[in-house]
Order: sequence, then structure tokens, then C-alpha cells
Amino acid sequence: MFGIRLKALRKRTRKTQVQVASELGLTQTQISTWEQRLNPPNADIVNLLAAYYRMSPSHFTEPPPHTEAPTMAMLYVRAIAGRKR
Repeated sequence: MFGIRLKALRKRTRKTQVQVASELGLTQTQISTWEQRLNPPNADIVNLLAAYYRMSPSHFTEPPPHTEAPTMAMLYVRAIAGRKR
């Protein structure tokens, strides 16, 4: 969930991974790793990104309140998508 939301916010602001990384003193590799959900960031980085995007840290870590339980079709799509990495 963190990576999906991070990427969505970055794209909404029309910035590249390099731009965001440079503005926050991070590397493009770090941003890419988090967006690809390969390795989650620590709490300090979550707080840094939340401040940068003017969001609550919980925006990155908690499901939206209207989230429904995933259907079998959704679970299948996620499983297939996970194999392509």
C-alpha cells in the first residue's frame, strides 16, 4: 500500500523519482525501491515523505476507510502482478 500511494502522489505532483529524491536528500534508487514495494522505509522516512506531500503518515500506512474486502478476482490480479516483478 505504501508504494502505491507514494507513486500516486509523485505522479499527481508531476515529479520524477529523481526530482523527489533530490528535494528530500534521498536517492532515486530509494524512491524506486519503495514504489516497487521491495523494501519499506523506516518511520523517519515515512514522516519525511508525509510532510513533503502534506499528508498524515497514516495516509501511507492505513487502508482507506471505505476499503472493501478484496474479491477473488482482485486477489488473482494481485497474485499475477506480483509474479511479473
